[in-house]
Amino acid sequence: MKTMLSALGGLFAMLPGWLWAALLAGMALQSCGQGHTIADLKLQVATAQTAKAKSDTALSDRIAAEAQTVAAAVTLARGEEQAKQARQEVKINELHAQNTLAAAELAGAGQRVRNAIYGLAPGAGGAGLPKGAGPSLRTQDRAGTELQAAGGILADGLLRLTAEADEVARERNTCAALHP
Repeated sequence: MKTMLSALGGLFAMLPGWLWAALLAGMALQSCGQGHTIADLKLQVATAQTAKAKSDTALSDRIAAEAQTVAAAVTLARGEEQAKQARQEVKINELHAQNTLAAAELAGAGQRVRNAIYGLAPGAGGAGLPKGAGPSLRTQDRAGTELQAAGGILADGLLRLTAEADEVARERNTCAALHP
């Protein structure tokens, strides 16, 4: 080991002083440059962290704005759906009323036909006839002529009522198909 140190000491003795000064200055500059590099890196990291924080804030603001837009759209759609449902309920109630009216008209027409067949006076209803009791011959003759005269009127009325009942049934089926 001594021989090695003495060999290095001889090597150091051979180098001029100005070279030693240059080597020491280079080493000092290198350490200062590394210090500036580390400071520059720290500054870049701090700048990147600040930019990331701003980006995160902007992103959260954008997400909040989008959430508000979606909430407003959902509220609007819900209101439109409720208004549509209310209109449909009104239409369904109207159709039920029309069905009830058509059924009453059909029942009245049926009663009128029975009255005409049995020769009963309008409003008699036939409720007072005993079971199995048929009309008399005189009533049958009068009923036949009245039936012929009233046949066209009753047939037209029945056709009109049937057409209206079909229309009501179509509307009801359409509403049922659109809104099960």
